[in-house]
Amino acid sequence: MRRPARSTPHATPRLRWMEPTSPGEQSPMDRLMTWLERNGDEYRASKRKIDLLEQLGEEMATNGIYGLTISSIRSQISRLKNGVQTKAEGGNCASKDVNVYYDRLLGVLFDDEERAAMRERASAAANELEDHEAAARPRVSANLKRLAPIDPILDTAEIRRRFELLSARQGLQSQGVDAETIDSFLPLHRN
Repeated sequence: MRRPARSTPHATPRLRWMEPTSPGEQSPMDRLMTWLERNGDEYRASKRKIDLLEQLGEEMATNGIYGLTISSIRSQISRLKNGVQTKAEGGNCASKDVNVYYDRLLGVLFDDEERAAMRERASAAANELEDHEAAARPRVSANLKRLAPIDPILDTAEIRRRFELLSARQGLQSQGVDAETIDSFLPLHRN
């Protein structure tokens, strides 16, 4: 795969997958989707994906999309696959790429068995969530009934006294004074 010569580490601008490199052109993501739709089955079955990724990189470079490495293409496909899987299993995916191309990606990146397994996991997760919510509801109301009302309303002087007491205890503790000595000088409870 051709790589443009670099004079500095940042000579090639960062590729934006969803934005065309020039007006009127397809975005790199559109080109990737077209390639995946043509070669998706072969890509999934291939033991040497690197050759296919090189082919894709050369095709993109021919179309004016430079700065791609095999690693960046593999990373994008992996990110898309993870996003589609998360969304198919009932999770949320914040990736704009995945949300726009979800239906096409689901068919291209996963075979029928994988899609069926994801649907099963999604329904199992939904059922588990419903069970968990149903089980949690009674406990919440039971916990509220057990809470005792807070009796004393502390005045400002008491709050200040407790703050000073805890600050002094912490100061002694940070100086290395043992806990027994601190308790004897500054007891926490009021007698």
